Amino acid sequence: MVRRRTKQKHFEFSEYEAKTLKALAYKTGRKECDIVRELVMGFKPPEAPGEDFYNAINEIRKIGVNINQIAHMANATGMVDAAGFIEEAEKLDALILDIRRIVLEPQKKHDLNEIIKNMEWLLWENDEDQEICNRIRSELIDLMKRCDTGDGNN
Repeated sequence: MVRRRTKQKHFEFSEYEAKTLKALAYKTGRKECDIVRELVMGFKPPEAPGEDFYNAINEIRKIGVNINQIAHMANATGMVDAAGFIEEAEKLDALILDIRRIVLEPQKKHDLNEIIKNMEWLLWENDEDQEICNRIRSELIDLMKRCDTGDGNN
């Protein structure tokens, strides 16, 4: 298995920033490093869903089990369209997956092209910082080109 994340970074935070990151990690149910990674990549981590979300998912799953039981009974007796009930059960499973995706996945805020475009207009107070910004922008453009051609390790 190839390790995808090979670059390590060290960050220093003020006490307030560190506590804020810790609170955000707690609130979202994610690790602090995952939060930083998602923010850097333009995602806003969603808050961890409450107990009501999990209760709703469990209720939907129970309904699905009931539909499957009805379908099995209908198939055995020939009294009801079992294929129709199975189709509904599949729709219900898809709905559950959609709900989980919507609630649990981070929401995309911007893509790499937008980051590169924004970096183009950054003006720094000194030439050294401007040069670093330009170099990072160039590296992002190169990385994006490698990813588009399949040569990148994203």
